[in-house]
Amino acid sequence: MYVMIFHFLYSPNNLVPAWVTWFSGEGWSGVVFFFVLSGYLLATIYSKPTKRYFIRRVFRTFPLYYASLPLYVITGFIVFSPVYLVYAQNYFPQTFDVSALWTLTLEELFYFVLFPLILVFRIRPRYLVIAGLASSTVWIFLPYTPMVNLQMPEYFICYAVGIYLAKNKAEVTRRIKPTRAVTLLLICLFVISDIAISQAFGPKDESPIEAMAYSGVYGLVILFMQESPLFTNAISYFLGKISYGLYILQMPILWMIAHPNDVMFVGPPVESLHLSIFLSVPLAALATLCAATASYYLFESRFIALGRRVDSA
Repeated sequence: MYVMIFHFLYSPNNLVPAWVTWFSGEGWSGVVFFFVLSGYLLATIYSKPTKRYFIRRVFRTFPLYYASLPLYVITGFIVFSPVYLVYAQNYFPQTFDVSALWTLTLEELFYFVLFPLILVFRIRPRYLVIAGLASSTVWIFLPYTPMVNLQMPEYFICYAVGIYLAKNKAEVTRRIKPTRAVTLLLICLFVISDIAISQAFGPKDESPIEAMAYSGVYGLVILFMQESPLFTNAISYFLGKISYGLYILQMPILWMIAHPNDVMFVGPPVESLHLSIFLSVPLAALATLCAATASYYLFESRFIALGRRVDSA
């Protein structure tokens, strides 16, 4: 949801109040949250790369990704190339883009290469954190461009933190009990971090330092707030189910509604649609919510069930 706020409301052109731009500008850090969560959940569930692991990753992540590629082409976010079929678009200047698809390349690299290697070689979590800190530190000194920075060396620290907390959860929570006071402190820490990082680097900077800082903050949120009502209510469970669709579909849908003239294959009625940000954002948010819900229950869930049948065969 924080990523959606970033994509929908970040406005450096003063179209929204300054405080909204500030808060939404740090919404890109929701990607960090997801990377940390990926490391945490997979390290909690799996101790070795089994057939079930690979089958379920394929049937959960591949179908919607491939189904969404035509939508990204139609909306002009990408010019299709075969490298998209193997999640390799991040590694070529002509195919790299800053739509939501760049994170899928990192995720699949982690799912199918890095995490299995970590399990096979039984690499200790503290060494992963050291490696993540080292790679992020090196990336600090590189000139910032999306092509250079939005890559695994900058964000490996996020996965490392997630894995470390998963493997050391009992020890950490034995010393610090998850209480309401701790939850309140973490919320304050998040707000303070948001303000401090935004002031230090500016919104939407995406510096390796920010990735390191946010991975620590979000890691603590995952560890100590996973039983919080914020994450255990019916709305959060529902959004969790449809979150993959929300993430992949949000940018193309927003673009089709807010910038219809830039979309291919649209007829005159759509081309004449001109909406302000105050109309296009709520409409796009509602459309994304509906599309992601339909995607999960009519499309993704069928492949999840198919994966389970293949796994049990």
